Amino acid sequence: MLFAHCEADSQHAVAGLAIEVLAQIVGFLLVKRRSKAPDWVIPAAVTITAMRTDQARQGQGLGVAALLALPHWLAQNWPESQSLILSVDEANTAGIRAYTKAGFQDHGVRKQGRIGWERLMSKALQAPQL
Repeated sequence: MLFAHCEADSQHAVAGLAIEVLAQIVGFLLVKRRSKAPDWVIPAAVTITAMRTDQARQGQGLGVAALLALPHWLAQNWPESQSLILSVDEANTAGIRAYTKAGFQDHGVRKQGRIGWERLMSKALQAPQL
C-alpha cells in the first residue's frame, strides 16, 4: 500500500492521497486540518473528509489497509497531528466496520449531517519516536 500525494494547498491543511496497489490507483483519501477542517474538529486533529475505493476492489481490505497506513503518512508529513477524527453516515455499515477494524473508536457522539445522522469516530496517533 502506497500513498501518492495528489494535492495540497498552500497552507498544508488539505492533502489528497491516492491509494495505490501495484502501481495502480484503486482509491483515495482526502484529509484536512486546521482552518480547512470542519468546525467540529479539534485543533490538533486531522479529519478524513472523503475516502473511496474502486467498486471492483471493495471488500478486499484495501480501505482498512489505507486507514492503517495513514498514521505513518501523517507522522512523516504532519507530525504535530495528535488524532484522526471523522464522521460517517449511520447507514454506512461497511464504512463503520472498516473504521473500527482500523482502530477508530465510536464515542457515542452523533450529529445531523447533510443526508442524515452521522457518528463521530476518532483514533489517537502515537507521538513520533525520537
